[in-house]
Amino acid sequence: MWRAALVALAPLHERYACESYRAGWEDAALPTDHVPQLQTVGARLSSLTSFQYQPVSGLVTPRLFMERLDDRFFLSTQYMRHHSMPLYTPEPDVIHELVGHAPLLATRAHADLNRLFGRVTKVCDDEAVLRLIRLYWYGLEFGLAREGGGLRAVGAGLLSSFGELGRFEAAAKLEPFDVDVIARTPFDPTSYQSTLFVADSEDALLSALRSALESALESAAKPAAPALEPAAKPLTK
Repeated sequence: MWRAALVALAPLHERYACESYRAGWEDAALPTDHVPQLQTVGARLSSLTSFQYQPVSGLVTPRLFMERLDDRFFLSTQYMRHHSMPLYTPEPDVIHELVGHAPLLATRAHADLNRLFGRVTKVCDDEAVLRLIRLYWYGLEFGLAREGGGLRAVGAGLLSSFGELGRFEAAAKLEPFDVDVIARTPFDPTSYQSTLFVADSEDALLSALRSALESALESAAKPAAPALEPAAKPLTK
């Protein structure tokens, strides 16, 4: 499955992968003939951006996943999708975790942004975290940007799915990348995405996410306004 996925993804990456992913692919040095160990890839990332993979036995809560990013740990599942469904898996497998995320985590810009997501998650309530998860999903998992006169995938979910990467232009509704709209837009992780958001460039996408996270961090740091004392009632006889 690993070899088949990389063979199928190679021409799609040539056409759709963003500049950071192409540069990070060289630095991540993923083998094409066997599934690498998470520890091996993590050691490589650690030397580049201080990120490491931390294996988990199953799915974890979105909050826990996001919080661990601040500690430079990327929580990763360990299973491989079944060969009967090679194009897509509704749950992240090692192809997604490594082929999708490792090249991006090998770049300073994406590694720093992942960590900022984690830092903000730690100080936000559950309602705010839901908005953060949507930003992460539509940005770092399924984000698109214009580059070189065409569309480029910035998100790891697209870059690791040769089923979705080969169909999104014709099958998905493409909307402008707007963090306020994205924060209000729910998603379905069990199927191909029906709506994707496109930024003017990869830098613009990363900058928009960074600004939204910094604003959320500032809001969380502000002390709550003191409760107003009720107005005194006039004395009556």
